[in-house]
Amino acid sequence: MTEPLPEDAPQDAPLDESLHGAATAADAAPDEPEPEPETFGREYVASLRAEAAEARVRAKRTDEANARLAAAYAASTGRLVDAEALAYTDDLLGDDGLVDRDKVGAAVDVLVAAKPYLAKRTPTTPIAQGMRESAPPEIGWLAVVRDGVR
Repeated sequence: MTEPLPEDAPQDAPLDESLHGAATAADAAPDEPEPEPETFGREYVASLRAEAAEARVRAKRTDEANARLAAAYAASTGRLVDAEALAYTDDLLGDDGLVDRDKVGAAVDVLVAAKPYLAKRTPTTPIAQGMRESAPPEIGWLAVVRDGVR
């Protein structure tokens, strides 16, 4: 609120802004019209929206291709049962924006350490199937009957 002027002050004297607060720009020049916001034509806005939609589609395709490439790199390490178990993130991208094989390998290492059940298991002993030359003789009732009593 403003304080009333003393009775002995002239009515058309300028206000002392230090006493009554700073005057705003709207109070100083009420005759100037406010600037209208800048608007664009319908065709231009439609073309911008179409361009943005096209960019989103391209970005989605790029992300899908990068995810497939990261899964292929993960499968090429031969350390995962299912290469799709490695989730694609932007952390797998190199400085150039392409999938980095070394970063995928490091991510596979981290994934196998965190979830060892996703690691591909390889047999440590040889798996021999079929007849072996050094097979021990069969011992059992069938062998006794077949070979006869000794």
